[in-house]
Amino acid sequence: MTTPFAHIQTRHEPSTALNKSKVALVATLSIEANSDRTIDAYLGGLQMYNDLFEWRLDEYPQEALDLIIDCFLPAESVPQSILKSGVSAGLIRSRVFQSGDWISGKQWLQLASTSTPGGGVDPDQLLADGQIFSLRPGKVDFFPAYALDGSNGYQPISSLCDVLSVLSTRMDEWSMAAWFQSENSSLGGIAPKALLSSAPEWVLAAAKKKPRGRRVIR
Repeated sequence: MTTPFAHIQTRHEPSTALNKSKVALVATLSIEANSDRTIDAYLGGLQMYNDLFEWRLDEYPQEALDLIIDCFLPAESVPQSILKSGVSAGLIRSRVFQSGDWISGKQWLQLASTSTPGGGVDPDQLLADGQIFSLRPGKVDFFPAYALDGSNGYQPISSLCDVLSVLSTRMDEWSMAAWFQSENSSLGGIAPKALLSSAPEWVLAAAKKKPRGRRVIR
């Protein structure tokens, strides 16, 4: 099933002659999908969430709801430019993590043990040694599957360390993840992750060409 792309827009409607004290906030949902089945499934899930939300909402007094809302509001007003920057970075991170390239440490251990009975890997030690990098959504390490060598017991690809030593001087983990999966002009429009095994020297050269001081995701 194709994942729908949903967009929500909000607008304030002017008060009516019958009700001048309230201004309605109207939200419009638009979905781009290639089948009615996909849209129906998405709307069905949204309706289930809405029913659950309303059901749970009735259980809480207004004081508790106000406290929950306050927890999500910043102590001071945040400029719109900063909010937009945060949303933009969040969307990029979401696309990076939802690419399907990431496995947990437990999944990595399972792959390694299946490939080489009696063998194994130590994700924490390899991470500490700079042999690989990880993303930590929810404070849990997830590792790039494209950086593992299936022909060598799912150890990190040997050339990865050199690339990371270059990128880590000017990027954080999320920026490096975005760099590996983005089309790269130095590689003929191919993402570095696709050439990490077959042409590691090209990937290293492309990493060295990355302008210093620039970060893809803050």
